[in-house]
Amino acid sequence: MKKKRALYFLLPALLFILGGIYAVEPGWYARASRSSLCLQEERSLPAGHYVGNGILVKLDPYLATPRARQMEVTFPAGTVLEDVTLNTTNGAVVNLNNCILRRVAFKMTSRGSFNLTGCALEDCYVTHDKGVFRRSNGVAFTIEDLYGEVGPPMLNMTECVVAGSTLASPFLCGMTAKRCTFVSCVQESYPTDGSQRSTRFFECLFDNTKFTGTDVLLTTSQCRFTQCECLDVLSRTAANFVVTPVVLKLAWEKGNPELPDKTVNGKVVFEKISASFAAGCSQAHQWDGSHLKVASLPDTGATPQQLQQVWKLIDMSSAVANANNNAPAAPQGAAPAGNNAVITGTAAAAGVSFKSRINQVNGLLISQLSSGGEAGQVTRMNLAALPSLGESPSTLKFNQDVGESMSKALNEVSKFSQLRHGGWPVGHSLEIGFEDKYIGKDGPSAAVACALLLEAALTGKKWDPA
Repeated sequence: MKKKRALYFLLPALLFILGGIYAVEPGWYARASRSSLCLQEERSLPAGHYVGNGILVKLDPYLATPRARQMEVTFPAGTVLEDVTLNTTNGAVVNLNNCILRRVAFKMTSRGSFNLTGCALEDCYVTHDKGVFRRSNGVAFTIEDLYGEVGPPMLNMTECVVAGSTLASPFLCGMTAKRCTFVSCVQESYPTDGSQRSTRFFECLFDNTKFTGTDVLLTTSQCRFTQCECLDVLSRTAANFVVTPVVLKLAWEKGNPELPDKTVNGKVVFEKISASFAAGCSQAHQWDGSHLKVASLPDTGATPQQLQQVWKLIDMSSAVANANNNAPAAPQGAAPAGNNAVITGTAAAAGVSFKSRINQVNGLLISQLSSGGEAGQVTRMNLAALPSLGESPSTLKFNQDVGESMSKALNEVSKFSQLRHGGWPVGHSLEIGFEDKYIGKDGPSAAVACALLLEAALTGKKWDPA
């Protein structure tokens, strides 16, 4: 019995060390069927009352029929949306304006976006895709590397009232909130929230809200806190991954616990300030612990409609099969298949190493239109230096098929780079990839971007992303 009690008290401490105690997902979300369906086309709905009955709807332009470059869906003012999980990725955007959301989950994935303005959220859930994403060589991404290389998710909330909801780490979910009110919510924390400190909550009001870690408090600016709780504020591991100690000014009223002068480890110094400034949503609202009413968003009592019937939804397996079968053919002049030759470099002097393993630049992709004109699109190019060849000479290649001109350009770049630096550090597989995986690529102008990527890997220089 004593051993069991000891484990009971040690578990919270262990979770703090690993980065905070994570909140339990809402019961309705745990019970939801979440059968995966996919939106086939960019199709906004008229204002109405829509019910999902626990389904998960994925919005992905790559799975549209026909495949699209982008997808943007808008729910207009007066919409009521219930019992559904929405998941965006690959540049898909969902806009919700002056809507009522009940038991709606936002599942955040890299390069997916939600914009919420003037909405009322009751018993909702903001979470992130907890799946494992892997590189072409099978190595799993860290979440920080995934967001840095592919792109982070974005959940932007402005003038919203959020009640009885559970919110995952703002870093993991890409969440920002301006002039929002959070009532009886649970806000999770993640070490990167504090260690890569940035303002995520601005002029917000938190009432009777529980924070699972001090790190997330470091993302607030000009916010008010009334009767709030922070579980680890007295722990010696609070904000343990913060590098440089910070001073955090908080309007913390009747909190549990009261804020100390500083955390036990000295990483955060607390300075209580008066709550004389305005914060929170301007919309009048009432929350009785189970139901949220916002004066400007009356529920009109419209007859609920099944979301899967009024939207053009198909099951995920069919959507993936359709996408594979209907992949666009390469346009005239695009890259022929199979042209991604491996270039083997000469070895640099012993002890020389790559200064940066992951590097990015922006390139310009030109596509031929059916009208005869051309269109340009910015695409992120990245180079990964993977230590996988032991003491063998390093190799360089594109990680997808490209055209002959681009392949020749990379060969010239490799010669220039090796002459400039006296060869390459040994033992690495250098792979150059593109953000857009589905459009054929060719042309000698890629040499400039490839040269910049190699130079960054060898010298550690970081190029301006703009």
